[in-house]
Amino acid sequence: MAVAGPTSALAAVFLRDGGSVSRERVASLSAALRPFGNYVDLWRGGSEALIRRADRSPAARAPEDRQPTAAGDGSLILFAGFLSHRDELAGALRLPPGDTARQSDSALFARAWTRWGRDAVGRVDGEFAVVVWDRPARTLVAACSPWAAPPLCFHVNRRRAVVATAPRGVFGWGDLARRLDDERLSNCLIGHHGDPRRTYYRDVLNLLPGEMLTVTPEAHDIRRYHSPVAAGRPDRVAAEYVEEARHRLREAVRDALCPPELPAILLSGGLDSPAVAALEILAESPTRQSATLLSFTSHPEPHWDGRAPENRSGDERPLVRELAARYPALDIRFVDAAGLGFDHRLEQTIALAEVPPRNVGNLVWIHESLRRARAAGRRVVLGGGSGNLTLSLTGQERLAELLGAARLRALRHAVGPFTGRSVRSLLRQALPWLPPLFQRAVLRRLGAPVAMPPPFSAIHPGYARTTRLAERARAQAFGPYRPLPRSLRESQLLGLASPIRQGDGRAVMWALKTLHGVALRDPLGEGRLVESCLGMPGEQFFDRGRPRLLIRRLLRGRVPPAFLSAPRGLQAADWHLRYTRALPRIRETLGDWRHDPAVAQRIDLDRLLRLVDTWPAKTPLCARDHPEFRLARTGLGRALAAGTFIRWVERGYEQAPPDETATGGTA
Repeated sequence: MAVAGPTSALAAVFLRDGGSVSRERVASLSAALRPFGNYVDLWRGGSEALIRRADRSPAARAPEDRQPTAAGDGSLILFAGFLSHRDELAGALRLPPGDTARQSDSALFARAWTRWGRDAVGRVDGEFAVVVWDRPARTLVAACSPWAAPPLCFHVNRRRAVVATAPRGVFGWGDLARRLDDERLSNCLIGHHGDPRRTYYRDVLNLLPGEMLTVTPEAHDIRRYHSPVAAGRPDRVAAEYVEEARHRLREAVRDALCPPELPAILLSGGLDSPAVAALEILAESPTRQSATLLSFTSHPEPHWDGRAPENRSGDERPLVRELAARYPALDIRFVDAAGLGFDHRLEQTIALAEVPPRNVGNLVWIHESLRRARAAGRRVVLGGGSGNLTLSLTGQERLAELLGAARLRALRHAVGPFTGRSVRSLLRQALPWLPPLFQRAVLRRLGAPVAMPPPFSAIHPGYARTTRLAERARAQAFGPYRPLPRSLRESQLLGLASPIRQGDGRAVMWALKTLHGVALRDPLGEGRLVESCLGMPGEQFFDRGRPRLLIRRLLRGRVPPAFLSAPRGLQAADWHLRYTRALPRIRETLGDWRHDPAVAQRIDLDRLLRLVDTWPAKTPLCARDHPEFRLARTGLGRALAAGTFIRWVERGYEQAPPDETATGGTA
């Protein structure tokens, strides 16, 4: 399954016992990574080897981008991702003006390593994973950029260490069996993803953003080289914070489009992606008549029944049309992915990500949008997925912060006019200060599921007992026992460090990039923007009952007024239609899985079959529509993804024959 794209796969092995790396083992490891590209850069020394897999595009064959890249001290570097703030880095490295434009990211990082050694990972900005064979110290070093980074996983034992972009690279070395981690999988089935360092496989770990792994013959160590920094100043007025946010967003978009080229954007009717589009791309030439920004917006299939939860919009086309009327340079494309199933390209995504995707319904239109973007010649696709943690933070946790500090006058001002909605919001934010028993009672009163397993989960009851799910939930404080944030900053940090963002999400994003040959970039998650928002006072996000204040101020006058008051959008609102069309196939699949113990003992197939047999005629929104509406909306898709994943692991991932196209050689 070799695919062309801007991604690459990295792998490195270090025989700590001093053994010699064989050509056959290196070929096996390289072949395991073949799905990421059929062009190979390879370096094999005595007890160490470095491999990069990429596509055969001209950029991949350019001499200056061949890897590993040599640093001044003889160290060898593998680099994936991209660097930002390159001009600043060039100044710090004392490079001639304009010199960075001629250098690949790996070459620029090699210069940084030459000057600063291991401190280089903390001195550069961007979204990257890097593996270094530190030749003078005979040490293998791997690191991931802070906040967001390509995936990198590893296995270390007394004899050797293997680091790779994906678990298939670790297993490709050939002496480690692929075994599922049942605690990790059971957590996934209830929507809890636990420690993001754990993969779905025993003995294989993720290296997290902001961490560095060092392996010597005698020891190995993982340390966090980057800690959260609140870069904002607390003594500014609102207009200054807005200007600071605009400046950081402008920098983030500029670096996401480096080298400069025409992007596409996944555009919603919300606030995040329009901020990227309207503020930093379209606003520069609002009257230009030729289309310059290609956008893709999800909308339901024509036969959708129009049902969506209260205060949610299932069709965002009217808002996007208003934005296009304001900016003639916006070329809008609406994507309904008509006729495609809920599981469109699901097996291919799993084969590359090696995780069960969390939201299969939403992936359908994303796959189709990326396919169309690449067909239109766009190699960079922008999104705004991190906006909820930065510019468009709701800020409601400010109420909990004020309540805990007994700042009652400020709390009364922050709550705003007392309405049913504001009282419910205040009640939710008071929960962290109540005893856990009372917390769950209030959540139950507000309609939140507090059972373990939760009602939307299709986990098999026996599997839940075997993996001690309820006991672990209490001991590890997850599910209904999860402590609620008591301050706005605590909430931000929890979101930024979430297992989905730092674990499964990284793998799925890398799989999407590889499948479609595009670079997916999220300017709203750029490091300096993140740290700027961490430093802003809570009233810049929430005050007088009004959430998302910062981005509303930022967008005022730049987008149609309807954007600032519209209900939140609901992507994949036609999920019920796609499942309904596939019911015969779903029933057949569940029936087949009943004969597979690996699936049947983990997923409650009888319950899912009962759901299929009583499938509602219209999109269910509450228990009055169908008693299992939560299972229909959330649990069915997750269970089907998990079952497909289990079967894929059982079959064994594809192992291509040894590849002889390597461009590197032995040292």
